[in-house]
Amino acid sequence: MPMIVAFNRSLNCVVLTVSGVVTWDERVRTVTIAERVLSGSALRNVLIDLSGLSPDNDPEESLSFRAHLKDKREAFRAMRIAIVRSQAFPLSSVHAQELQKFGIAAYEFETDADARAWLAGDQAAEDASLDAAPDEPIDLW
Repeated sequence: MPMIVAFNRSLNCVVLTVSGVVTWDERVRTVTIAERVLSGSALRNVLIDLSGLSPDNDPEESLSFRAHLKDKREAFRAMRIAIVRSQAFPLSSVHAQELQKFGIAAYEFETDADARAWLAGDQAAEDASLDAAPDEPIDLW
């Protein structure tokens, strides 16, 4: 699974881009990285782009992952999480729904532009200022 972790200055957020087939360990690692990057930081916006997920992902694993998210709910309670869903793997939407059950502001979007507009607090997805600053990769190691 390719995963890119970046920072977007104009949105003041961490951007996690996940694609391909994702194993259980990679799912856990993604959440761990989000916690690591965000802990002790003033960042409260997270964009998780799942649009590149493969349809070959295990549906049972996706459903089981909800229990793992439940255990992490306190770490993400103060955050605003925008998730770009995968058209190829519809169960990607389970994550936003599960986080909402825990009182976390997590919403699912069809497009990256809509997710970024919501994080920016702007209802217009066409806001040109969202493209002003590109995502900058974060070196985690």
